[in-house]
Amino acid sequence: PKDPLNWTWTKKHLVFASLLLPSFLADFGTTYSTVAFQAQSVTYKMTVPAVANSISGGIFMQGPGGPIAVPFTQRYGRLPVLFWSQVLTCAMVVGAALSPTYASFTAFRTLQGLFNTPPQVIGLTFVYDMFFFHERARKINIWAFCVILGPCIGPFVSSLLLTKLGWRQDFGIMAALYFLSQVIVITFGDETLYNRSHPEPRPSKGVWSRIKLLTGIHGAQQAGRPTLVRVIKDIALVHTRPHIVLTTTGFMMIIFMWGIGVFTTIPQFLAMPPYSFTNLQTGLMYLSPALGAIFGEIWGHWFNDFNALLYIKHHWARTVPKTGYGASTSAPSSARRL
Repeated sequence: PKDPLNWTWTKKHLVFASLLLPSFLADFGTTYSTVAFQAQSVTYKMTVPAVANSISGGIFMQGPGGPIAVPFTQRYGRLPVLFWSQVLTCAMVVGAALSPTYASFTAFRTLQGLFNTPPQVIGLTFVYDMFFFHERARKINIWAFCVILGPCIGPFVSSLLLTKLGWRQDFGIMAALYFLSQVIVITFGDETLYNRSHPEPRPSKGVWSRIKLLTGIHGAQQAGRPTLVRVIKDIALVHTRPHIVLTTTGFMMIIFMWGIGVFTTIPQFLAMPPYSFTNLQTGLMYLSPALGAIFGEIWGHWFNDFNALLYIKHHWARTVPKTGYGASTSAPSSARRL
């Protein structure tokens, strides 16, 4: 019963739900203020392109933010990384909202990018810890949908609020969303790291035990887990594999760099002559990719299962790399009998 794979359906999905809002808020928070550059330029007495540079550091820090988080998930647990990510990001957003100078505002936004990205990286770990093979496609679809939808919805929501509020109050709304995310993680989150070879004792019930689980104290007390150095070496080893390097640098990096670049530069062009779009008009531009993400989730929710079942049907109910019998043109005798 301690194994996350054997948790009840309700508990699995409550823990899974605690991951979704943090994953949504990661890029949501990064692109959120892109429609506020014009208002911020008045506050800091700078040009719009100059103020827009404040977002560059946060976008850059999202890159190392993910790999930095992974070793901590292996040593201290998944839940503490998720919890601290939301706590620290909320603090950075509050700091940005109250920043009296452009330099301090940029510093807080840069740290926000570092702290808000772990849910985008550790989400697959939660899915693999809790769900069986045949359940994972749909759960990954839902989680990835939240990740992809975030940067589209952020500027749209911000543009609506800016029609009635100042940009500092607009940031206050974002801070409130991160606080809500904290509450959800504290209420429904649970640790999914489980060593089936050497099961670790689960913390007892109680407020102090819950605090230890959330903050990582419980994980730090567990012997037998890999060290941070060991995990970092494993990550470096994985990234030397050609198929990983080519996939990440040749496809994923370009796609995400292009997407985030478009999201953050559109307002700079549209807010200035000859276009002179209002904040609301600029925000509406982001509905197109948001609709694309929604339709993609609806399509993939069922098509990915169909695709997997079709593959399994043509490979004798087995999913293995194309080596050994898996690469042959006929099924093994045991599979034919089955």
